[in-house]
Amino acid sequence: MHEKSTKIELSILNRRGNKKEKSNQSYYETDIYTDYQNHLYQCLIKGLDAFPKNQVDQMSEYKKAKITENHKICNLVLNKWKQQIINNKTNIIFETLFPNTALSKIFYIKFKNSTDSKFECTLKFKDLGITKDDIIKKLIKCALLPSNFMNIKCKNDHKIKTM
Repeated sequence: MHEKSTKIELSILNRRGNKKEKSNQSYYETDIYTDYQNHLYQCLIKGLDAFPKNQVDQMSEYKKAKITENHKICNLVLNKWKQQIINNKTNIIFETLFPNTALSKIFYIKFKNSTDSKFECTLKFKDLGITKDDIIKKLIKCALLPSNFMNIKCKNDHKIKTM
């Protein structure tokens, strides 16, 4: 199984860690995912930016296009999901502050599931209470990550049609 998530002080860069500054020391958060799982996740989240430039230069145009397409789809899915979360939170606020009023009913009924694909939600996942685990579950549910994602240890453990 996976190791527990821990914080480790490192003197060198951890390839998959998120740098945290604390006085003169650097701390890196590690997670339960393997390097390859993190690579698949980063391909969706960052697209071609997940790869070094020299590796992108060597990729076929087809592979670049598939990575870019999946990245765009991922962004659309996550953007819509953020909007749905915000709508739910807004509805709770309106129902709490204005119970049984026409205003709260309009927002709840008319805009309950309303999202706008042209609107880019710039709120951070952390601000919405969304964790990396939540994002991964959403991407698996939407078939952007393979259904066996949690069991993947290396590149040959799965088959992804799109990469």
